[in-house]
Amino acid sequence: MLDSLIKKIRKVNRHKLEQPRLPENADIYNIPSLDLKLLFKQELEKVGGKAFICQNQEDLTEKLKQLFSEKSYKTPVTFSPQIKQLLQQAQIKYYDDPEHFKSLDVGLNTCEALVAWTGSVVVSSKQPGSRQINVFSPELIIIARSSQLFLNIDQALDYVLKKYNFDLSLLSFITGPSKTADIEKTLIYGMHGARQLYVFVY
Repeated sequence: MLDSLIKKIRKVNRHKLEQPRLPENADIYNIPSLDLKLLFKQELEKVGGKAFICQNQEDLTEKLKQLFSEKSYKTPVTFSPQIKQLLQQAQIKYYDDPEHFKSLDVGLNTCEALVAWTGSVVVSSKQPGSRQINVFSPELIIIARSSQLFLNIDQALDYVLKKYNFDLSLLSFITGPSKTADIEKTLIYGMHGARQLYVFVY
């Protein structure tokens, strides 16, 4: 019985199918009709996130103030020098110490890139406090520049890896709020990351 099975397996292996090969640098993605910012917003909001498209830094500041007013955050935490400066200009109180991190209700961070095709945020170990903020924040606010927006994952990865010459210990994609149904097929939000994700692009 076993010998017969092995003979059948060997017979199959002799007739390997040819793998189709794409031309090098072939563009396998359809070019979207939407502007990349609008495509990113559309795809992120499909998976439960929220995107804010800002015209400039002043518009970004106003939209941030509005969100903070609506949500009444008590312990916003960030370790990013860029975001600290932005919050100071907006006169929004924040914390950057380990003690307040224990009780944070929203974390703020930058990102490495955005992927319009999937509505994803690319983060890495090179960002200050990235591992803690992105994982432990009940709600997460990402602030990105429009120059960090790419159509697909290939383009985003190429940009980030070349930026750091492949010297990264962590590279992650965040696509919408964290959710899982691992336990008894019950959908739970916030198990492996933020329950809510807001992305500001300016």
